[in-house]
Amino acid sequence: VHYTFYRTPKRGQKRMERMSPEGKTLDKVRKLLSQAESCSKSGTPEGDHEAESFMSKAQEMITEYAISEAMLNVGAKVREVATSTVITILPSYARDKVSLLHIVASQNRVRIVFEMIGKGKAKVTCVGFPTDLESVELLFTSLSLQMTNEVLNEHYVDQPWPGGSVDSARRNFFSGYTARIVSRLREAAKVAEATVQASSGTSVALVLRDRMELVTEKYRELFPNTTKSRRNFARNPEAERA
Repeated sequence: VHYTFYRTPKRGQKRMERMSPEGKTLDKVRKLLSQAESCSKSGTPEGDHEAESFMSKAQEMITEYAISEAMLNVGAKVREVATSTVITILPSYARDKVSLLHIVASQNRVRIVFEMIGKGKAKVTCVGFPTDLESVELLFTSLSLQMTNEVLNEHYVDQPWPGGSVDSARRNFFSGYTARIVSRLREAAKVAEATVQASSGTSVALVLRDRMELVTEKYRELFPNTTKSRRNFARNPEAERA
């Protein structure tokens, strides 16, 4: 997976980000996802379960931090604004990886639009708040690696049923993996939302809805002519024809 971003960090900016609350949270998330990636290499059901547990904890932390940022943004004099970033997904199985990116993005209040740009590559524009965009990048990169680890550990994928093909077996595996992950992400987000609601007394659902409305407004500004793909996420029809 190759990433291309619109902004370039200035000298010293990365060090300042690591010292910030956001930087500390993302460092913890990176460590959890690194543990998940290690577990996914084991090739055992236990390892896969541990990987999902680490991933769920990472999603909980991401959601809790996103909610706190959204609450602070409501009353801030200088409010954070939605922006965009581009992710280029390299072959192979780029469309399947776009599906994975879509479920990670939608669970973290980010909207995406994609276009195939030749030679099996996909260009995905993600629209959301900076904190959420960075979280989506981390989660997607890690889950993409974990998905690859798991598919390589599944012997039936390289020895498909009679009449089947390796390609179709792998696509079926990716589809099942994505469905399993979206369920875990939703559960983890709900746990985090309930935790913050109980401690703050604030309507978490209302805060996140307002944040999502701002993202949708920016998304429509950038992509007024998008259409829904068969996989239920947006594509750029003009670029698709090019």
